[in-house]
Amino acid sequence: KECRNLLATSLNVEMPDDVFKQMFDSVHKARRGVLSSAEFLTFFKMLTLRTDLYEIMKKFVKIESQQAMDKICMDQHELLNFLRLTRNDNMKHIDSLLEAQKLIDEFEMNHEFKQKGFLSLDGFRNMLLSKQFDITESPSSHTIYQDMTNYLFYSQVSGDSNPEAYNRVLLMGCRAVEFDCYDGNDGKP
Repeated sequence: KECRNLLATSLNVEMPDDVFKQMFDSVHKARRGVLSSAEFLTFFKMLTLRTDLYEIMKKFVKIESQQAMDKICMDQHELLNFLRLTRNDNMKHIDSLLEAQKLIDEFEMNHEFKQKGFLSLDGFRNMLLSKQFDITESPSSHTIYQDMTNYLFYSQVSGDSNPEAYNRVLLMGCRAVEFDCYDGNDGKP
């Protein structure tokens, strides 16, 4: 019950009670009602499996058909290929096998995989969730471009704006309208 409350309140994990019980029972070998540290870690990993990342990894791993979700891994070449094909501003500096290995060394937690130069699914997740790979931290994401088109009756250079013009574009499918009003020379907006 404590584990269920922790997941729901602190970790924001919601699931049906029967699914929770089935997963809990699959890792809880001693049946004491309390998970050991190792059991809790296994349970947590089970809850946080990322099948979406597994599918992405399978596209870049050469022998993906023989690798189960808990065994899949990328070597330096495959990781570098992934980085080149999914390039964004945060990854531009990564263009060599040595830099790919540095990523593996930084984000892979499994020492055996790390020594062999492999990045597991957990390491891949760690890498993508890191601040270094956060696409919202990219310099280009801080630039906002907005096309402010005025709907004028006559020409785009000059002409009277009229509420009917806004009515027309809304009926044509426009989903948002912004009004800017300024005092004109004669005191009218």
